[in-house]
Amino acid sequence: RVEVATTGPDAPVPPGIPRLPGPGEYYVSPALGELLRSTPATQLADRLPGHQVGTIGREALPSPDSLLIVIGRTPADLEPLGASKVTQIMTTSPDGCPRGCYVGINRDGMALVLSIVAAALLFPVLIFIGTATRLAATRREQRFAAIRLVGATPRQISVISAVESVLAAAVGTAVGFGLFLAVRPALATIPFTGDRFFAADLSLTLTDVLAVALGIPLGAVVASWLALRRVQISP
Repeated sequence: RVEVATTGPDAPVPPGIPRLPGPGEYYVSPALGELLRSTPATQLADRLPGHQVGTIGREALPSPDSLLIVIGRTPADLEPLGASKVTQIMTTSPDGCPRGCYVGINRDGMALVLSIVAAALLFPVLIFIGTATRLAATRREQRFAAIRLVGATPRQISVISAVESVLAAAVGTAVGFGLFLAVRPALATIPFTGDRFFAADLSLTLTDVLAVALGIPLGAVVASWLALRRVQISP
């Protein structure tokens, strides 16, 4: 519950609302708005002063479940409560504020924590991939050795191997992106920080997509070339 009073035409406006509410007005988050509609007025709405004039946008909310209300008052109402006058609202991102003007863990600290967790989760997967690659390489060596014996050149073997690896990796990457999009809504409901996320918060940047879409096929080609280097020398 945030109570504000306008002191002039240049009063700063918090994110998520188009203007400061006047006396007798308030903005609510979508979750609180739904609660107001589904709860008898005598149990909730009658305890709030004034009437609702709008909904707080998601840019001001950490979670879809946030119960937030911004209530408009007069300066005289807030003075006895020890209210402070605010002349500006900081919009600097925590990771762009090196002097400690943020509260909590900044982006670098969170990235470090998540990187360690990701490494712990990916290590068994990498072992599985390495084992599967070695098993598959044995069969491919036999097949490519037979192709070499009937006259294929090392360059032709490299091209065939690269095409096979790229196609398999591309299909796997596409399936992975599909699984990510399918699982993301359910993943957003897990309250890692105490509240569920907006699904849009669990999104990939263009750099992330390109790194995965190009990096995995390239890695598959390199792994294939290393696994078949003996066949390229001699069948």
